[in-house]
Formats: sequence, C-alpha cells, structure tokens
Amino acid sequence: MACFQEGRNMRFKNRNTKYHEAIDKIHNAVDKHFQEHLDQWRALLRQKSVSAYREGIYETAGILRGFTEDIGGTVYCEGDPDFPIVYGRLDRGRPGNLIIYGMYDVQPAEFLKICRDVSLQYG
Repeated sequence: MACFQEGRNMRFKNRNTKYHEAIDKIHNAVDKHFQEHLDQWRALLRQKSVSAYREGIYETAGILRGFTEDIGGTVYCEGDPDFPIVYGRLDRGRPGNLIIYGMYDVQPAEFLKICRDVSLQYG
C-alpha cells in the first residue's frame, strides 16, 4: 500500500481543506479493509453467472444481496426467480441519490468465438 500512500501525498499540495480530509478518510478506510474487500470481489468474480446456460445467476444475485446488506442497505429482488433483478438501497439521509447499474451475468465464451468467426467470414 506504500505506493498508494505516496501517490496520495503527492496529489494534494494544500492539505488543510475539509475536502482533502474527507478524501484521506476514504483512502484510509480502503487501506484498512483492502484485503477483506479484495477477497469479497474475488469471490464474486469467481462465481459463474452465465445466463444463456441458466448457470449461477441466482447464486450471484445472492452475493450481490449480501454485499448490499453487509453495508446496511436494504435489498429486494423482482422478476423471474431464475433471473432476479436485484434492487438495493443505501439511505444515509443525504439529499442526493446515486443509481448504480450493472449486469451480473455474462455470455458464454462460445459466443465470442461465433462472433469472431462471423466477422472473419463476412469482413
């Protein structure tokens, strides 16, 4: 983490503002829990979630639900039970809102081969 610490200090010339203190607080929290978060993201990335094969979608939705609930959010799922849409909300009493959207399934690797073969064939 030394490179992050060094880069952080080089980035800010005037360190007496509340903004920089808030950024430092975030960086310190990331540094403190880095390995824990890295392990969680690795578990998510290792989880199969191939919608074309109906493989791992429900389990991946459960991981995302757990991530959101672990930080104090509320979660509900809608849609087809085999392909749930995960809605999460983290209310910290702030006036603004942030919406984050991400697909948590992938297409099978064979799909990429088919696309490549078609593009080679038809230019």
